[in-house]
Amino acid sequence: MQKRVAMSRIAKLLLLSLTIPLVMQPAFGEERIQEATKRLQIAYDVDVVIAGGSVPAVAAAVSIAEKGHSVFLLTDRPYLGEDVCMHLAYLMPEETEDPLLKELWGRETKTTPMQVKRGLDQALLDSEVEFLTGCYPAEVLLGKNGRVSGITIVNRSGRQIVKSKVVVDATEHAALARHAGVPLTQFEPGERSFTFMSVGGKKHVPNTEKAGFQFVRRKGKKHKSETPLEVYKTGLNYPVKMGDWSEIAKIEQSVRNAVFREGVAETSESLEYHLGTHLKSDALVTTWAGLDKLVPENFSHRSHPGIFVLGRYAAWDETFYAGLSLEAKTAVGRQVGEWAAARASKLKGSTTFRAQTLTANASLSVSEKLNQLRTRPDPVSAEVEGVSLPVLGTYEVVVVGGGTAGAPAALAAAEQGAKTLVVEYLDELGGVGTAGLITKYWFGRQHGFTERVDEAVRNVFDPKIWSGDWEVYEKSDWLRRSIVEAGGDVWYRSFGCGALMDGNVVKGIVVATPFGRGVVKARVVIDGTGNSVIPAHA
Repeated sequence: MQKRVAMSRIAKLLLLSLTIPLVMQPAFGEERIQEATKRLQIAYDVDVVIAGGSVPAVAAAVSIAEKGHSVFLLTDRPYLGEDVCMHLAYLMPEETEDPLLKELWGRETKTTPMQVKRGLDQALLDSEVEFLTGCYPAEVLLGKNGRVSGITIVNRSGRQIVKSKVVVDATEHAALARHAGVPLTQFEPGERSFTFMSVGGKKHVPNTEKAGFQFVRRKGKKHKSETPLEVYKTGLNYPVKMGDWSEIAKIEQSVRNAVFREGVAETSESLEYHLGTHLKSDALVTTWAGLDKLVPENFSHRSHPGIFVLGRYAAWDETFYAGLSLEAKTAVGRQVGEWAAARASKLKGSTTFRAQTLTANASLSVSEKLNQLRTRPDPVSAEVEGVSLPVLGTYEVVVVGGGTAGAPAALAAAEQGAKTLVVEYLDELGGVGTAGLITKYWFGRQHGFTERVDEAVRNVFDPKIWSGDWEVYEKSDWLRRSIVEAGGDVWYRSFGCGALMDGNVVKGIVVATPFGRGVVKARVVIDGTGNSVIPAHA
């Protein structure tokens, strides 16, 4: 029986409280923490804000700009094109005539990550659309009349307001629409299908097929010649009970465990899946009959006219959407952009920001830094009412940042028997030694834990050619697997953005996830960000 780590009171840590108007749905947790009213910088003031950096989202932004309306786009990923790059969806089966897709694919059937990212960046720059990457949408803001007045955003500078008349929610799982209370069909517990991509490897699990293209591993010290690596697509079914982020994160680790095998060089960043819900509408789309058959009600509910849902949770049939081509989705993005622009021209902007909130615990407080964006020095600000944040989990140890120091800290805590969570913005652990592509030591004492890691990653090489370098994916996934095997949880694509406080004692963190913001309670918080993010918030 492993000895449990003695958890002592930790020093004062993070955040000033967040303030946002929105309706959070109970599926995201029953216990909630109430934020206080805050004054935030108005970083952008536009007609339409788009949350999400997919190809259809960029098409919508360009369409809005062409109509003469101001638009701002943000994505939580460090690049645009997450629907393509995050899922390794680089194959275009048929030649396209879509002007945006031609920039991304040219006349080829396969594109590259850099070509996608560069093409989408350029499309927004050419249309004079302002955008930010690495920026999470937080919640929808409402004016006195209950209509949309904007959203709040969370990033490394803190939290700010984007004032707008219309919101286009192009996030992967309609996070803003869900939190604003846009009517969606009821989530039904049951078995769901999860798809994951991998590059290279042997001895594939069942339900794995070739994706139809290859990557080429370049010649180097560890590889004596260029090697073509097949891309594989694996589909696995898992029961889903709640459909919340903590459950999906556990399923992701199970899928990664199943897909891991000798020789894998890379995987997709995220699972691809559908929770089986969609926008409530009398006009459910079940077949593709062309753009002229679509209506705004397929993407916007009459109770929330200032919000459009662009993506898999619009009023589509789930099976139909899964078979829809990227060319059709991009055309839909342009059409939604036109409707959003037209609606913005009819709506008046609001100067007030209020919150609709659920009953919450007021004994704990949220602390965060509220710095303005350095690229937006305008001091204009507004007061925003607080919102209640759902409690996403309770742990003994939470590590924020799973890099060079954070991942080993999480592993040590988990192996000592502590209920442990590591929160990591990227899709891999290890920091500069993996994601940073620094695969060899320079100085330092290579014994103890370091020696243990080296022994693990050394096993994938022929001892005759081992030179001290390691494979990026092998090291990253060894850290992940070791933490999970020790009983720890790993949340990828999540961002620590505040501290939960009881007076001057840290009781947890605020975290932005692909499903929205929430609170994680903890007895001990370890800041592994490299920038003392959590202490700064506290």
